[in-house]
Amino acid sequence: MPRGENLGLTLKHHNVVRKFETTKLVQTGEVEISLPNNFDPTKLLLEVYIQDKELKIIGAKELMF
Repeated sequence: MPRGENLGLTLKHHNVVRKFETTKLVQTGEVEISLPNNFDPTKLLLEVYIQDKELKIIGAKELMF
């Protein structure tokens, strides 16, 4: 017999990571990223963070379109 706390429920997922990309920061501080073909700016946002060489996060930004 199936069981579990989610039995019979429809689950909604929020803030699901669709793509994770690592790129090196260039001297100008600009980076170019590719977005998925089905990118819908009304439903998605972009999380960006910068790490130093020891992988400590030194900056972060959430971008909504």
